[in-house]
Amino acid sequence: MKRLLAAILSVLVLAACEPPTEVMHTMALGEIARAQAEAGDRAEAGKTAARAVETALAVTDDTRGMALGAAAVARTRAGDAGGALALAEGIAESRDRVLAFVLIALAQADAGNEAGAAATLDRALEAAETISKADEQAMFTALAAWAQAVVGDVPGARDSLSEIADPNIQAETLAWVSEIQVETGDTPAALETAQAIANVAGGDAGVLIVIAQAIAVDVHGALDSLILHPEARPRIRALIRVAAAQAEAGDSADADRTTELALEAARAIEDSGARARTLKAVAEAQAGPGTGLSRGPLPGFRGAEGNADLHTYKAAVSGDAWATAELLQIALEPEADPDKPPVDPDRVWIVARLAAALADAGDKAEAEATAELALEFVAGLHPKGQSLPLLLIAAAQARAGDIDGALATAQQIADTD
Repeated sequence: MKRLLAAILSVLVLAACEPPTEVMHTMALGEIARAQAEAGDRAEAGKTAARAVETALAVTDDTRGMALGAAAVARTRAGDAGGALALAEGIAESRDRVLAFVLIALAQADAGNEAGAAATLDRALEAAETISKADEQAMFTALAAWAQAVVGDVPGARDSLSEIADPNIQAETLAWVSEIQVETGDTPAALETAQAIANVAGGDAGVLIVIAQAIAVDVHGALDSLILHPEARPRIRALIRVAAAQAEAGDSADADRTTELALEAARAIEDSGARARTLKAVAEAQAGPGTGLSRGPLPGFRGAEGNADLHTYKAAVSGDAWATAELLQIALEPEADPDKPPVDPDRVWIVARLAAALADAGDKAEAEATAELALEFVAGLHPKGQSLPLLLIAAAQARAGDIDGALATAQQIADTD
């Protein structure tokens, strides 16, 4: 199962939330509590979780619910699931309560308590039913359903999704469920889930089917479906996933050819901004593991805009030494564009994520050194842009065993407010 921090960030993105400083400070304390608990220091983990609760309770604006959810996760990681659930039940806003229960469930599952996670997700679904706005209710129900699949209850996830009226949300979530099924080794079920998308949505559902088919390693079916969907960016997104599936199946030559098709389509996009962003996506796929192309060029990376995404983290945590070295080189090279800021936020994200990845891979000394480098980069950012990279750095330090450093970094998050 993915590390809890990555899961939390995924949930926040899916919930269309930009976590404020207090929430990220609380999340950092939760990561530290997790590291302390895993090291066998339950007493210190409890103290850190108590600090997280104290931090969250001090929030007085409309982000209080999110902060309390993050504090509940810290309690869960410290071994106090009962206290975490009680804290979540007291959250006033329904959508924040759903998010809190989802995060607690992911933490419970991460600790091996899948039965407890399933029960917590029942609470999340009940809370979702109390959301008054139909579109928000659908989104947060889908969020809980996604979490059900993550913790191993795919039938429950499918049942929950059947209650959602919005076909596009159903289709998107089914694609996520399909990917989770492949990660657990059940590719036939993943392909069946992918085909179910066609029954609930039209339009973009075709592209989602393509991606899900590729995930299920039905590459030929995916390529056949692509013929019917010539739109540039969705087609490129699907081609990237097909290439990854081909490479994962050992067909590196076919993966090369499919990625060339994606590059060709990306270069043909007329809008310069869209072209740069799309080339960046293809480049990151090339740098990632399993594409068969990690030693190729990285076209378009320099001109692309926007933050580096989880492809970077996935490439590093996979243990691909070349990809890690290449990404570090990109992050450290002087910026050739004089119009760019002195410290590119993309580079800070890359180095912070690499530090976390190195810690996950067990290279604690290198993780600590990379985290220190990331801290130097963060100092060059505007204060408003520092808190999320600092959260990633604190998590990396905690995973590497540098609890004092992680606590100091968590305090820096509080100081950016």
